[in-house]
Amino acid sequence: CQASKYRATWPLVYPKPIYHPELEEAEAAREAPRHVATRVTTPVTIDGVVGPEEWQPDPAKAMVCARPPGSERGSKYKSHAWAQFDGENLYLLLVNDVDPDVPLTTGSQWGVDDAAEIAFCDPSRKASPIFNLRGFAGGAASSVCDAGASAAAAARLGRATRFSSGIEKGRWVGEWCIPLRAAGIDPTRTAELQF
Repeated sequence: CQASKYRATWPLVYPKPIYHPELEEAEAAREAPRHVATRVTTPVTIDGVVGPEEWQPDPAKAMVCARPPGSERGSKYKSHAWAQFDGENLYLLLVNDVDPDVPLTTGSQWGVDDAAEIAFCDPSRKASPIFNLRGFAGGAASSVCDAGASAAAAARLGRATRFSSGIEKGRWVGEWCIPLRAAGIDPTRTAELQF
């Protein structure tokens, strides 16, 4: 190893963290954003196309996903999501704006290829697992157990969930149909999900 002023040596000494009580109080008082799923009025076709009859994607009513994991600054390219519910299934539409001059990657490797992840749980149930569904720009999908769902529960939800994607200039679209019962969620007794 070469000596470097950037190389740490034992024992490692870290500076004490700086706490700002006023920022912590403001964060604690901030209300989490809420999105109300609209009732399905026209059957939703899971085809990766924003059908005008099935979706009315008003940007003012979207869930905005503006900051990719690990980025404090966010991106000028936003993702917008909308949700619908038919009494049994949760339908999600995710429109991901991208740089039109950079080709999308259409593989199925998380962290390498263009993809989105939906994570949700049922807050009405104690110790409800967090489910993670991934959809890739190229059309692949997976259900993983990164956040606490058992491998069996994640696999069951993955088999029941339908996903499709579509690529357009400057964006890609993902559509999910998530049968809530496959996640162990009784849609007649649960009025809210956490994302």
